[in-house]
Amino acid sequence: MVSIWKSRQPFLTFRIIFTIMTVFFAVRCILSPLLLINVSFVMFFLSLLQAVQGIEKYFTGKRDHFTLTILTSVFLLGAGIYSFYVYLVSNQ
Repeated sequence: MVSIWKSRQPFLTFRIIFTIMTVFFAVRCILSPLLLINVSFVMFFLSLLQAVQGIEKYFTGKRDHFTLTILTSVFLLGAGIYSFYVYLVSNQ
């Protein structure tokens, strides 16, 4: 049985979904720049996009820049969580 994770289909699906969501919230950021929640969602979906790319590199055996991709994902996730925290604190 061929493993589904050896093919690129699931990764492509996740990449398309997370790219669409990132662009959606980026456009919302441009249209209403005062809402910090949109920035949080952009950072969150960018981190998920990077995580999918890192997992794809791991499963397909292409480990070039794997550590950098995972560190980028963690940094973007941290920045998104921080901006969400700032949004929550500023709206109290």
